[in-house]
Amino acid sequence: MALLPVADTHVLARKAGWAVLIVQALYVLVLLMGLSQLPDLDSPIADPWFAGMEVLIVLLAPAVILFFAAVPGLVLRQNRAWAWLACAAASLCLMLSAGLHLVLLTLGRTEGAGVWSAQGAFVWPSLPYLVDIIAWDSVFPLAPAALALALRGMRLPPVVALLLWLSAGLSLAGLLGPITGQMPLRNLGIVGYALCFPMAVYALLRSTTLRA
Repeated sequence: MALLPVADTHVLARKAGWAVLIVQALYVLVLLMGLSQLPDLDSPIADPWFAGMEVLIVLLAPAVILFFAAVPGLVLRQNRAWAWLACAAASLCLMLSAGLHLVLLTLGRTEGAGVWSAQGAFVWPSLPYLVDIIAWDSVFPLAPAALALALRGMRLPPVVALLLWLSAGLSLAGLLGPITGQMPLRNLGIVGYALCFPMAVYALLRSTTLRA
């Protein structure tokens, strides 16, 4: 499969990477504001914070997908299979998540939404919550893990791989919430994909690999 010229690949990775950081920073800010308004940790985040998070996830999807799409053109040839796997996992995760939140933003706020009601979507157990868990706690962990493997052999700060593995591990640990029935444990996953992953992207953007 043809790849972009090296210079264009670097530009795409940098622009998409910074877009990821900006949207993720806004997401974390809105998330913290929403959490600060909760009466207890078992309650779902309410509007307008929840709606704001949904909009940001929809905006995050193309940025993350484009970032991962640039990776195969950056890594060593023998590692490109891992890069494509990372891109596929990230794309599947974001398409599931963005599609879910588009439904909740539209259908979920109409009368008779049923199980897709935005207000009840993230009260466990529910079908929308299950889709979100599959996207972020089951599929997404494969993306940073495969990216860490794809970047092997490159001159990168060790912190890049460390943050990517932390992102993968903590995102996967979010499954402890539904498995144990203690949904606050799913916050481990949020730390993995909303904090560790953008930190890894930032470390990669600041490396000589993408500043060249």
